[in-house]
Amino acid sequence: MAIPLRKKNREAIFLQHYKIVILVCAFVAIFSYFFADIAIANYFADLSPPWKTWETFITNLIDPKYHNYIWPILFFFTRYLLKQKVWGNRLLLILVSIPIANFLVWMIKWISGRARPELLLSQHFYGFTFFGWTQPFQSFPSGHACTIGALCGAFACFYPRWSFPLMFLGLLLAFSRVVLTVHFLSDIIVGLVSGLLISQWIYTVMKKQGI
Repeated sequence: MAIPLRKKNREAIFLQHYKIVILVCAFVAIFSYFFADIAIANYFADLSPPWKTWETFITNLIDPKYHNYIWPILFFFTRYLLKQKVWGNRLLLILVSIPIANFLVWMIKWISGRARPELLLSQHFYGFTFFGWTQPFQSFPSGHACTIGALCGAFACFYPRWSFPLMFLGLLLAFSRVVLTVHFLSDIIVGLVSGLLISQWIYTVMKKQGI
C-alpha cells in the first residue's frame, strides 16, 4: 500500500505547504518593501558601536563563505573517519543545500539589481534597477539569510517538531543584516524562505535516491 506523500515526507514541513509559505512570504515582503524597509533602515543607521560589534559577530556566523568550508570538512570527518553514515548523510544535505541555495539567490540578486540600504542612506536611492553587477545593487535577497534558512530548513527535516522555532531562530540571526543596514527586512525574509524551501526540496530528492 502506498504511503501518503504527507506522511512519507512529514519531515519537510515547509515544503509540504510551499504554496502557503510562498504566499505569506510574498505578502510580508511586499508590505515591508512599501511600508517598513525605509523606516527600519533609517532607525538602525545611527546604531551605537557596541551594538554593531555584537551584530557583526552574529552576521559572521551566517556568512556563506564560512559555511562553504565548514560543512564539507565536517562531512568528510564524520562520514569517512568516524564512519557515521546517518550523520554523514545529514551533513551531506547541509553542504549541498547551502551552495545551491546561494547560487539561485545570486541569480535573483543579479536580475533584480536592488539597491542596498547604503545607497538609500547616502544618496536617497531606493528600489530595483535590474541586472545589477556590483555589490551596492545586490541587496535582494540576502545571501546570509539564505544560508541560515538552508541550514535551519535542513535541521527541521531532522527534527520536524522544532521546525518553527528553527525558522524563528534563523530570522533572528538574519536580522543582524538589517541592524547593520546591509540589507532591508524584505531581503532577509525572501532569502530565509528561499533557503528553507530549497534545503527541504533537496532533502526529498535525497530520500527518493535512498540517501
